[in-house]
Amino acid sequence: SGKTPNAYQSYVVELGDIPGQDVDALLINNELVTIGTTPHPDYGYPLEGKYAGYAWVKIYDGTQTVADPMLVDKYGSFPERPWNSNMVGAGIPYLILTCLLNRELLKSDPNIRVVTNGIPLYDPRKDDTVGGSGTHRWDDKSTWEPSSNNIVQAFNIMRGIELPSGDIWGGEIELEDLPLNNWMAGMNACDASIAREGGGSEPAFRSGIEVFVTDLPVDLLL
Repeated sequence: SGKTPNAYQSYVVELGDIPGQDVDALLINNELVTIGTTPHPDYGYPLEGKYAGYAWVKIYDGTQTVADPMLVDKYGSFPERPWNSNMVGAGIPYLILTCLLNRELLKSDPNIRVVTNGIPLYDPRKDDTVGGSGTHRWDDKSTWEPSSNNIVQAFNIMRGIELPSGDIWGGEIELEDLPLNNWMAGMNACDASIAREGGGSEPAFRSGIEVFVTDLPVDLLL
């Protein structure tokens, strides 16, 4: 940038191992930042506030089929660990944070924390073939959506969540062994609207947690 060599640095952060996740919030050095709406042609959406003009973020949800063109262009011939066109990250949601040198803003590598909306889950209440209303289908993951509903999450763990490798994380329990009337009642109880202090309302129960494939499914259910 100008006369400054190596003025930009890019950080690639994996968000998970199941596609379909998006970013709800981004924190840099434990501070919530605002993401702008007009993207830079190379670096993605600008961060606003004190980072305006010095930091940008690009987000992939795991459905990408090609490597990020900026990483290939800027780092394809880098002497250490060059980023080549084979580095697609198929099935992996990730973000790229690119920063322009400013020692007042970032005196060292930033601590990056991300809040995602979670993995897509199947909600039988949204499947009109099993007594619900909607287009969700157990055998078509493209119809699923992220959910913070405790019982929807538990139901998917009981049925088993398929990983990109083909392995199943969870119970692999057949649908006929999970009485839908009972499960739907629990899901509805979680979604029941309750008043908030200061006005408005929210669901009675919500949950969210970072899960590792090494975690035992039964531990999450408990």
